[in-house]
Amino acid sequence: MNDGLTFDAGGRSDAARTLRRRLLRGFLRAAVRIAPHLPDGAIGALRAWASVNLTSLGVGVLGPELRRRFRQAGADHPGAAREFLRQAVLHYTDGLFILKHALASGLDDETAEPTGAPRALCEVIDLARRRIRLDDSMRILHDAIARRRGVLLAPVHACQFLTGLPLIAAEAPLTVYLRYSQDETDRRAKLAWCRAGGLDVIAERSRPGDPAARPARMAEALAEGRVLVITPDIPQRRGRGVPVRLWNREVHLAAGVASLAVLTGAPVVPVTARTDRVNTPRGRVVRNTIVMHPALEAPTIPRRRGWRPEALRQLQQQWTDVFAEFARNYPHLWLHWLDNRWGRVFRRDSRYTA
Repeated sequence: MNDGLTFDAGGRSDAARTLRRRLLRGFLRAAVRIAPHLPDGAIGALRAWASVNLTSLGVGVLGPELRRRFRQAGADHPGAAREFLRQAVLHYTDGLFILKHALASGLDDETAEPTGAPRALCEVIDLARRRIRLDDSMRILHDAIARRRGVLLAPVHACQFLTGLPLIAAEAPLTVYLRYSQDETDRRAKLAWCRAGGLDVIAERSRPGDPAARPARMAEALAEGRVLVITPDIPQRRGRGVPVRLWNREVHLAAGVASLAVLTGAPVVPVTARTDRVNTPRGRVVRNTIVMHPALEAPTIPRRRGWRPEALRQLQQQWTDVFAEFARNYPHLWLHWLDNRWGRVFRRDSRYTA
């Protein structure tokens, strides 16, 4: 999983990128320090202020670049840029709310076994129910679990999808794969958030002497029949990921989901989101709905030379087609339009796309 906090609004120098990374690290460290002491009302006030002021500022500064990228993806809907920025504000302020309750419950200790924090989980679930809803497509996940081969849950980085995972976990316990971060504060924050949401975690540094250790642990989780969450919408340099066709170009996406599906035979359930108007006791309101898509199976290919890369490509392309339709129909709900690596894809950087 990736937090989407690597905004890139166009070509930047190495010095600018370094400055941005330092600012983001500083912001995260400050958030970790102050979050446990913030009243819920203060976070709500920050959300209300940012939804108006930062959204308006963002439309002026980032709107042209956002709309350019929307056009490349065939997703340039009226008002999409403003709604995307509003959703991003909700995403990060809700993340701050979850972090507050996670850290206040002491769930950030990497060396300790999680003992559970009912109050933190209660707060997180209550927040999730105010923001997110599940629909009848949850039966797809339950059907996949019933096959007893484990399940690869493959969500896009939808705005507020992190808030929604605890709702899914309440029905089907989840194990989340977190890409290992060298930054201790980043690791602590992600671990605390996952534990507060009632999620199991796999987050290990790669071992040069045993590069298969991490995939082996994930394959073991699937063999135990668990639901493993991995986000595939992370672009890679050419030659490092799985090549797919997306937005009239070749893009290489992270290979983890496809590789594990081909290795273990576990089905892949793509997860996206949509915006709905729903009736509540307070009247008709807008909610983001988590949507499960029909499970994908690793293709059956004769095992001759080159079969495995082709199997990975076919499976990854099926997931990418689901993702492309989501981004085209609901551009305001995808968090990574301004991500640094996706910025290189949109600029047609030859290291990332062809």
